[in-house]
Amino acid sequence: MDRLVSVREVAHQLGCSDSCVWKWVARGALPSIKVGTLRRIREQDLEDLLRRSIGERTKVGKG
Repeated sequence: MDRLVSVREVAHQLGCSDSCVWKWVARGALPSIKVGTLRRIREQDLEDLLRRSIGERTKVGKG
């Protein structure tokens, strides 16, 4: 089973604000699930977002 982390944990891991993570969730860039009244993010979804982000950065200028 995937580990679930909070928005605050994601923000802390990445060194960004909670609001930044909430924007990714709202845009659909970072999938999340609702557990009761709480919002949680699967670690695998966070890793996928980071891989996509790194992949996009390496493609810039290679045309």
